[in-house]
Amino acid sequence: MAEGDSSAPDDPSETGGEATEATRCATCGARIGSTAWHPVAARFDDGEFTLYAFCSIECREEWNRP
Repeated sequence: MAEGDSSAPDDPSETGGEATEATRCATCGARIGSTAWHPVAARFDDGEFTLYAFCSIECREEWNRP
């Protein structure tokens, strides 16, 4: 994509997207900005794919502890 090309909006509201659970940390519930990198985890159980987002690596590690 060329610099300055605005054909792919970064803001989900520009595409009719809704806020979902993925906009909150799966561990602590903090809001996660959509413009910065953040850690994620995925699970596929009983035919259902679920993506979990985290506000930090520490929250991702806490979520993964037994």
